[in-house]
Amino acid sequence: MPRAITIESQKVRYLIGGLLFVFMLPVLAYTPHAWSFDRDVVEVETTGAYKMGPGDSEELAGQLALFQAKKIAIDTAAKYLSSKDLIDIYESRKREIYSLAASLIPSQVLQKQWKREGNSRECFIRIRTTVGISDMIKAEKENQKLEEKDSQESFSGEMEPSVSHNIDPARDISKAYRLLRRKEWRMAMIYLDALEKKYPHWGDIFMAKAIVYFIAREPGEMKKALKKACSLGNKEACSDLETLRKVHSVDLED
Repeated sequence: MPRAITIESQKVRYLIGGLLFVFMLPVLAYTPHAWSFDRDVVEVETTGAYKMGPGDSEELAGQLALFQAKKIAIDTAAKYLSSKDLIDIYESRKREIYSLAASLIPSQVLQKQWKREGNSRECFIRIRTTVGISDMIKAEKENQKLEEKDSQESFSGEMEPSVSHNIDPARDISKAYRLLRRKEWRMAMIYLDALEKKYPHWGDIFMAKAIVYFIAREPGEMKKALKKACSLGNKEACSDLETLRKVHSVDLED
């Protein structure tokens, strides 16, 4: 092949290569941002609330209001982080992992306010926090450790669970969700009864009980649990009461 043709062929290849590089620049520029865990974070401001009941301390009310604010932050951030396929949490484990993630994220309290309503007081806490992929990964690992610890408990311990006196809503409720996922209905109800003594006015506990009552085919008790949860500020329970009309062929409407 003549040398002139070879040189022209090389020029053509270089020209094509240069054009491809120019067209690839936008892709190369955006790819690191799409897959960098450090950059995949969501910053949010959320408000949590807890209405005090008889016997509740201000410390307990403040901790539950803070947990609620963090939980809303996790739910909001996870919706967008999961849309990028950066986190993959099965629906059955979501409640327990999101609860633990709420306890792991740092937060800045922007406002803490107490409001009186009749004979009761309600605590409102507004926070600013960031939620990232690493927070979800840490929560999933923590959940695995706690599940291993749960499995080592004796049967008598499960039947008469000892609940720590420390106010730790994230760990406390996450165990209830793990029992529900493992379909250990009887143990779940016993544990929830124990939690109710510690947090007698926390709506999340009664929402979890409603699920157990549904499984046990006790729609009447399920409805009572939903009403109790709703009255204590659990929005999910309020929504379910508005939506559900019949369960196990039993009419739930008043």
